[in-house]
Amino acid sequence: MRSAVQVIDLVERVLALRTYECRLNGIELETRFAPGLPEIIGDGGQLQQALLNLVLNAEQAMRGQPVRRLVVAATHDPASATLHLSVADSGHGIEAANASRIFDPFFTTRDVGQGTGLGLSICYGIVRDHGGEIHVDSTVGEGTTFRIVLPVAEHLPASPILVAHSDDGDRSYLAAMLTGWGYDIVSATTAGEALAAAESPLFALLVDTRLLAADPEGWTALRRRRPHVPLVSVCAAGAVPPDPGGCDGHIVAPYPLSAVYTAVRNVTREYV
Repeated sequence: MRSAVQVIDLVERVLALRTYECRLNGIELETRFAPGLPEIIGDGGQLQQALLNLVLNAEQAMRGQPVRRLVVAATHDPASATLHLSVADSGHGIEAANASRIFDPFFTTRDVGQGTGLGLSICYGIVRDHGGEIHVDSTVGEGTTFRIVLPVAEHLPASPILVAHSDDGDRSYLAAMLTGWGYDIVSATTAGEALAAAESPLFALLVDTRLLAADPEGWTALRRRRPHVPLVSVCAAGAVPPDPGGCDGHIVAPYPLSAVYTAVRNVTREYV
């Protein structure tokens, strides 16, 4: 069940579970919270699990290190309506060759018997399910920082946004992202479903270029009937977007939060 979540409460609950073990292992804990952090909309239990996985991963990485410091920080970026949560350790770091694989299920750099390699992949799945991003920066011998970026709910109009995409994963991710900002969502998987849904009251349309190309005449006719409803095309990486009746904006995979937010706000600003 999703509801408003205070990130400071979330962090404090997770660290309360690990304070004793950290003290035993000589790990210095530090928190850094920017003032006035907004709430996020999510499943508190799942988000707590994601953060706990990152903290446990950091503890493992600092075993045997002369300096053991764990810093959990949170900031807010109003320009992209996102909350940034980071977990930084002074551990052994991640080899560059492994950095692109750490979120793969069952991938681990630990010795046999020290972990299944599922912790980071579960964390990745939870963050994506909340419409967020997770990044890693690491220097071998110095430490690693994981950064989670999540959408922050805003006061938005009652009319929903149509998210029409032929790929289940991309459609779910875009919908989760927009839901995190506070939009109501109507989803569609085919051009026919999308065109039918677009006849109802909507705030904006986000449509996969393959669905636009599947019925260009239908989209052009819709644009003529409803020119006041902004249309944003959703493109695969490297794709050239079609232009049925003139799109108002474009979003390109892998759909960075900041780019999606900017595109949606740019085309809908005059209607807010």
